[in-house]
Amino acid sequence: GKLLNLTYIAMDEIKSIYKELGLDEEIEGYFDTSELNVPATFILTQNEGRIIYKYGKRDVSNRAPGGDLLDTLLKLRGPK
Repeated sequence: GKLLNLTYIAMDEIKSIYKELGLDEEIEGYFDTSELNVPATFILTQNEGRIIYKYGKRDVSNRAPGGDLLDTLLKLRGPK
């Protein structure tokens, strides 16, 4: 994630979740940076490695639309 600049620090969000779960006290030997990777999808050209499609959202449940992926892959294949 760091290499592609797709990380973020979710300290406030994580602390809130931990507190809701009753985990608001320190845990011995546990170090949490709350550094998370953004789920992302990339489609690259085979020869040049050029990114022709990218999609990424912090919300883990928000994924690249299947129709977008299929359309992009069909364009890569070219005319039949």
